[in-house]
Amino acid sequence: MNKIFIAAIATAFTLASCSSEGDGPEGPRSQQILGHIEKGPFVQGSEVTLTDLNKDLSQSGKSYTTNTTSDLGSFDFGQTLDLSSGLVELKTSGYFYNECTGSLSISQITLKAIANTDGAANLNVNLLTHLEYARVKYLVKSGKSFKQAKEQAESEILKSFAITDKIASPEKVSLTDCDKNANILLAISSIMLYDKSEAEFSEFIAKFSNDIEKDGTIDNSQLKETIKKGQENCHPSQIKKKMEEYYQSKGSNVAIGNFSQFIDFNGDGVIDDKDEETLDVVNPGTSTEETFFKSEKEASYVLNSIYAGLHDYITYQNQLDAMRLYNDKVQQITSNYGLVSNAWNTGYNIDARARQFIYILENHEFSFDTKGYLTTAKALRTLLLYNMAMEWGRIPVINGYDTSGAIYAEQSDAETVYNTCLKELSEVQIPEYKNMEKVYFRQKAVDVLKAEIYLALGKKDEAKQILNTIPSGDVFVLSRITAEDKDIDIYSADYIKYLKEEANGKDNSAEWFVNRRTNYGTFAALRRLDKVQSLTNIDSHFNLLPIPAHEILANPKLTQNTGY
Repeated sequence: MNKIFIAAIATAFTLASCSSEGDGPEGPRSQQILGHIEKGPFVQGSEVTLTDLNKDLSQSGKSYTTNTTSDLGSFDFGQTLDLSSGLVELKTSGYFYNECTGSLSISQITLKAIANTDGAANLNVNLLTHLEYARVKYLVKSGKSFKQAKEQAESEILKSFAITDKIASPEKVSLTDCDKNANILLAISSIMLYDKSEAEFSEFIAKFSNDIEKDGTIDNSQLKETIKKGQENCHPSQIKKKMEEYYQSKGSNVAIGNFSQFIDFNGDGVIDDKDEETLDVVNPGTSTEETFFKSEKEASYVLNSIYAGLHDYITYQNQLDAMRLYNDKVQQITSNYGLVSNAWNTGYNIDARARQFIYILENHEFSFDTKGYLTTAKALRTLLLYNMAMEWGRIPVINGYDTSGAIYAEQSDAETVYNTCLKELSEVQIPEYKNMEKVYFRQKAVDVLKAEIYLALGKKDEAKQILNTIPSGDVFVLSRITAEDKDIDIYSADYIKYLKEEANGKDNSAEWFVNRRTNYGTFAALRRLDKVQSLTNIDSHFNLLPIPAHEILANPKLTQNTGY
């Protein structure tokens, strides 16, 4: 599934494009190391580790760690490093600008590089350095010189994408170089990222690396088909525009070149004049105002992707709730905790997707009835915002078509968010369609959500009035996305029963805690009933989640929650 929308701040510097590389390591040396971490650019705060290697690629025992200092992926170890042979391994994990969706990734990826510094201070880590990593090590262990291994691995990787041009050593290439090398890097990056979540992308590049490691070719038919799909559906003109706008927003006027010349659009294994970018293929999860969905089928894809993203968000939220409800490893919940970042980023990516979908539906004419899509999208977005306000307290709320996410927005307190949600829901009337199952967010689910928000505001009478109209039985379930996922009960029969009891003034916190501790909404209920500490014995600052550290760094308007 596609994950979309969020941005940050920074400055950039341009790296040297290429230098000649010796046949192998030259011996001990001391030098500075700096560079870029790029998939798209990694955000500020991403960790970079350099491991010193001996001539045989074994680790010397020395390593150095730093962090990226801008949202263009810039890093500098800031000291002179003692190196045993000049051979080094670089590894980084972090969030990155997704050039296909035009947004910050919702989860972290890991990239590696193995390089001969050759006296050069600038070393980059990117997708090509990662793809060649295992192959280079295999070839060196098979008797090739380091230089030979690098050249062979790079040629083999390019061949997998029908690219016959030579490229500079990938660690000398940056997306900011504005040359052929940068174009090749961006072409391959865009092809491989097409229509994938970060988890799917990480799995894909791992399979690619494993497949090519021993024989230098991609033999797996599924991998070949996935590459072909990326080639056929890649849209360089759109990506170019997004990338240039992103760099411009960071104060850097980077011109993205014509990387379409390195894409085999028709998938025939040859890049020639028969290859042309098709502009009529729309990726439903990344539609823009210029290239948005046109058919009802495509609209349903977008709405389903919102459901799927909400499933991801609630999954993360439930995991964080369980850590607090069971007082299990709760000290891991910090501003740098990956699960916190995953929940926050997933939430705001889905929020952006929903806002964009709503805007397009409200401002364009369609040949099909859009009411169900529009009202459902508004309701699902409201469900998301209510949950995020409950979890974090003060959160940014963005309105309209703005696709930049929460990055520059000011925080609104939870009460303000709740009232905003109620105002939005007052205008939502989801049509009842034939065979409408509980996996769809029906009007009854909207009513339950309204009641719960009233309870969060302490307005029990208003909640009771609504809940009296809700019959017993399950109202809404978030259906699983894959076979590995699970259905998530949202508004089940017992959930509604407990809400009715709460609205009638009963303290049923024990029932919530004992009977539904592993389920959605229990932590929120205990917060409303002020029973979190007495039942869980966790510190009171864990009532709210910390805002991810990378968001605090990126947005000076955000204030961290107390205790973090």
